Amino acid sequence: MKDEVVKAFSMMAALAAFLLGSAAAWADAAKPVLRAGLTLEVSTLDPVRATNYGENIIILNVYDMLVMPMPDNTVIPWIAKSWDVSDDRKSYTFHLRDDVLFHDGKPVEGEDIAFSMRRVLTLPGLVGGYLRNVDKDRIEVIDPRTVRFNLKEVDPTFVRALVNLKIVNGKLLTANKAEGQYGEFGDYGVKYLQNKDAGSGPYAIADFRAGEGITLKAFEGYKLRPWEPGAPTEVRLRIIPEIVTLENKMLAGEFDVSLVSPSPPRVKIFADNPKLAVDSWPTLNNYYVVMNTKKPPLDDENVRKAISHAFDAGTVMNKIYSGGIHLQGPVPEALLGKCEGIPTYEFDMKKAAAYLAKSKYSADDLKKNWFSDGGICSNFPIHFFDHWLPTRPTFGISLGSMPSDQVSTVRKPLDGIAGATEVEPRRSEPVHLPQANRPEAAAWHEVSTVAQLFTSMFDTMMAYRDTMQSELPGFRERIVEIRLTNDEGGLNLDMDPKRIQRLADKGAKAGELLRAFNFDEHRWVRLQVLMPPLAEELEHLLLQTTTLGGWPQANHPYHRGASWLNAMQTCLTALAATTTSNALGPLKLSDPKPPSTLRASPKI
Repeated sequence: MKDEVVKAFSMMAALAAFLLGSAAAWADAAKPVLRAGLTLEVSTLDPVRATNYGENIIILNVYDMLVMPMPDNTVIPWIAKSWDVSDDRKSYTFHLRDDVLFHDGKPVEGEDIAFSMRRVLTLPGLVGGYLRNVDKDRIEVIDPRTVRFNLKEVDPTFVRALVNLKIVNGKLLTANKAEGQYGEFGDYGVKYLQNKDAGSGPYAIADFRAGEGITLKAFEGYKLRPWEPGAPTEVRLRIIPEIVTLENKMLAGEFDVSLVSPSPPRVKIFADNPKLAVDSWPTLNNYYVVMNTKKPPLDDENVRKAISHAFDAGTVMNKIYSGGIHLQGPVPEALLGKCEGIPTYEFDMKKAAAYLAKSKYSADDLKKNWFSDGGICSNFPIHFFDHWLPTRPTFGISLGSMPSDQVSTVRKPLDGIAGATEVEPRRSEPVHLPQANRPEAAAWHEVSTVAQLFTSMFDTMMAYRDTMQSELPGFRERIVEIRLTNDEGGLNLDMDPKRIQRLADKGAKAGELLRAFNFDEHRWVRLQVLMPPLAEELEHLLLQTTTLGGWPQANHPYHRGASWLNAMQTCLTALAATTTSNALGPLKLSDPKPPSTLRASPKI
């Protein structure tokens, strides 16, 4: 199948940072401290295992490389002061500087380079893929200042790929190895590097607290680059999971730099703030519209060109998102091998109409279609990624408005359930997580106009199934309710920072409630909810299968062969043996309220 890329653009990343123009910007000019914020979790300090943006920022400041990448896409010598290449282009000999020290004072030597390469090629991780052409059994340490890599085949990208090889202290990791699967190397220092470093970079790890943050301190023995005036001697990186909270802390002056791009609608707030500097550059976040050229009407080149001219990429980039540049092809400009000279399609509705007129399809064949991305149908899929007895928890957040004077406080038995205990009144706190063993009264809103009546009817039709399911034990205790006031969320697109922070605080509170979730207890509740309807349906199934007619013949729309029939009969026989001993009886007793039912529905 041939896909044609039509409109494509690359997003611009904007980082808001405190203006660090001089040492006087710091509270203590002699020992400047940089306070940085990040939203992503830092789960490892191992350069082989680092994957996300935050982890790589830390790794790049803690470890050094043989070569250093430059903004112009070239590489320059770094730990390696020079290198030689054999005539067949398959052997690279690197000559090392003699003044590079690890953070423990040990000199960086050839054995460390060889250890680092073997480690990368042995451990699972993305880095090894970039260096897969290195023959790890033929790495040669010529002397403490010389190391040679032999390639399996010619690889013109090899020197550039070395920017992914972070040099680790082989002696330190060997001394701190744990038990592992790599023979004399144990675990290759993986456990040690979960919260410590073995690098030679400009900063060393002083403190690491998973989920909270990390503190880096300048390494006084660093020689690869002179320290610039005003460079921070300490970096305090803190993890703030909610980007809105991080943005507000930046605006309040609690951070000097944010390592996360602001949300698109808020970039202008940072750009207009005289105390902040915003830096922007193209990223690899590229967006494409692709078309299947095998299906009509996209099998017509003129239709495809018309659509290309009718798509307003500029508005999407600059109004919906926070800016970007038009791509010249599938490879963005930030990567080597970028595309040049490929025709692009500017937004021009007249050209779009002209191309449609040339196509083989009439106006009746090409109809305008309106679509919605949700919100007018039941769209709370907490059953996704879920099972009768789940292997991992899934959670939901329900946003709604529930003024305290419209919350039911009636205590009454659940309707239609004999002997049921009284339900709890609906709680009115801004953030609420129901409990599995505490049924709550239904939420209700006063209806005083015909318009409100029809709105309530529409809401009921749209979400009745989600509403009913969210009342069930095993579901309600993993759906946290966030109650919004009239000036929060929804169509309030001009909320001030205080309201945004209020919303973020509610989200943080929801997270705190969900963190206390007991998954083992939850699975037992799910089993208790499941067993009564399962037992009843099994009894009914076994009873009704005795009334089935003859086995469908080959012309039946869902005819199955003998193997399926034998498997079914084996299964039913085993189930029948269970029911004849009356083993299902106790399972039909239902404690969790309300009781549940089983039904088949299309899988989405």
